[in-house]
Amino acid sequence: MIAIFNSIMNPTGLIPALALLVLSTISFCQKDVFWGSMGVASFFLCLYPIMKSRRHIIPTILIVLILIPLLLHTMIFFETTSDSPLLFTISEFSSSIAISVLGLIIAIDLMVYTEVRMNGPFIIFFVILFAMGVENIWVLGEYISDSLLGTNLIISNYDLMIDMIYSFIGSLLGGFILYLLLIGKGWAREGQNEV
Repeated sequence: MIAIFNSIMNPTGLIPALALLVLSTISFCQKDVFWGSMGVASFFLCLYPIMKSRRHIIPTILIVLILIPLLLHTMIFFETTSDSPLLFTISEFSSSIAISVLGLIIAIDLMVYTEVRMNGPFIIFFVILFAMGVENIWVLGEYISDSLLGTNLIISNYDLMIDMIYSFIGSLLGGFILYLLLIGKGWAREGQNEV
């Protein structure tokens, strides 16, 4: 409880985390369950280090990388997506980077709070596989929703493949950018000899 009070007094990591909570609440109000759930999960992943100890706080840039697609999806809801295909494309691409960031936060928490150690290339591999796995689960959810509820989330096979390509490129780009951030912070070097 004292760690939460200290983080409120020094709100570097808490203010963006609260923005995650606000945007995820807006997503739930818009009936966008995926982004609402992602925002809540991101909020608790960012809050965990604050509650556990003060020696490790998620860098603000990582939280901002998660906030960007949440904000874009909120903006898309208030506009028609057919009028802004560029905004929709940027949102799809940045969402895979945000999911990569979630994978990175999980990897960082594993390295800091457990005995698990990962080297840099394995972190990139883990982040890419995590993002692609979440994308595949999401596509499966869209298919089940289309089959059972009669929604029209999967428009065509081409649209589905474009989403998968955006996810792969975004997770690949996100993995390498986040690896460079890790090298700067020194997290990737501490487990260099262990996988």
